[in-house]
Amino acid sequence: MTTIEIIYHKNTSSYQEILHHLSEVETSFIPILSETVSLYEYAEKLFNKSIRYECWNKKRLIGLIAIYRNDNENIGYITNVSVVEEFSGNKIATKLMIDVLNYSKEHGLSRLDLHVNEANNRAISFYKLFGFKLRSLNSSKLLMSLEIKSN
Repeated sequence: MTTIEIIYHKNTSSYQEILHHLSEVETSFIPILSETVSLYEYAEKLFNKSIRYECWNKKRLIGLIAIYRNDNENIGYITNVSVVEEFSGNKIATKLMIDVLNYSKEHGLSRLDLHVNEANNRAISFYKLFGFKLRSLNSSKLLMSLEIKSN
């Protein structure tokens, strides 16, 4: 039996750790992540340009939500939500999303946007739990948004 020692951090992962995580979770994306992006380039972009909320089990990155911030419009864009399948069901994505929402409020973001494939019912349901609403449909991608209310 695997011992779970869950620890949460912000922006501590290396490029290699992000790349390894993406390779572990890529088949949970619809479509498979490597069919739409280069994992190497995406990991580099996440490492260099995103704000990363991370969940670790020992030294293994098991959960990740990455956001970009558009300073000109105070809009955040969630580019990645992923949890290694064997750790699914431990509320890791929920805790990470709460951290992202808190960051958004603390830093004066007015809205969070994300894209999700229309066939990814599990992810759509998850986002709706937090109040994300459908804004538009482009091909098979849904644009969902959450208006952030400042405290």
